[in-house]
Amino acid sequence: MCASSIPPNAPKISSNDFAVFMTKLIWPLNTTQKIAFLNKPEDGGVSLQIASNDDSTKDPLQVKYEKQAKEGTLNIIEAIKEIVKQRYVPILDRLKLQFVDDPKDASIRIQFDETKGSWSKVGSDALSVSNKNEATMNLGWFNTSTVLHEFGHALGLVHEHQNPSGNTIDWNKTELYDWANTTQGWDENQTNKQIIDRYSVNELNGSKYDPSSIMLYFYPAKLTNDNKGTSQNLTLSDIDKQVIQKIYGKDSTDEANQISMSGRVVQKGGNLYLYVAAALAVALAIGIGIIVAKKKKKK
Repeated sequence: MCASSIPPNAPKISSNDFAVFMTKLIWPLNTTQKIAFLNKPEDGGVSLQIASNDDSTKDPLQVKYEKQAKEGTLNIIEAIKEIVKQRYVPILDRLKLQFVDDPKDASIRIQFDETKGSWSKVGSDALSVSNKNEATMNLGWFNTSTVLHEFGHALGLVHEHQNPSGNTIDWNKTELYDWANTTQGWDENQTNKQIIDRYSVNELNGSKYDPSSIMLYFYPAKLTNDNKGTSQNLTLSDIDKQVIQKIYGKDSTDEANQISMSGRVVQKGGNLYLYVAAALAVALAIGIGIIVAKKKKKK
């Protein structure tokens, strides 16, 4: 399980069709976001995690990496690059992801540390980490689904089970708190934040609840009062892909009703649209000031 890292005051939004994006944290369109690694997997004690005992449910890349691990030929860093290039890059028409060697050039910086779990800053909130030697994503273990999940966060996606468009999960909080503490080391407050609390509808941009989303936590049936758990989703769902393309695809400006201006993502029709009006007002005021100043000089 991972923990997303979202600023406490970040607004979150839902449209009609849910993989879920944090609207304010979507990367500006037509930009290149560079990715670098801060250390090696072996330095952080990170190794391959078997995703499932049933090969038929696995992503083909996961099957490949498990075979390589048995043969002693698995290169986790190269595997991560392959996952991103095969699964995300083809659906990101208006956002470029580029792996670089120097973390100082990267906005997304990956650390391997088995003691810190797997987590990622959400979208452009990675820019809030000004120290270029500090991670914006940590991988505490490696498998295809974890990489897809954490890079989903890095693109701006948040947890599917906190989607306000889905049915409320009837959590057995006693069991849930005990399980989260035992498996994740989370107290009740952190468990509420990462699992129970749901985003408000006017804060997110996405789809209806998608039980097949890569952003949905796997949780056992015993954690709910109605004994309904979730399946372990190991790859991007069709809806994940559709929603990502609505945000970053070739028609994303029209589909997502947002524009990119001066490094900000601005949603049309929403409060953020005021940034555009403010920018135009400032430009107009400066222009008027220059004209007035020239006229005074002529006098």
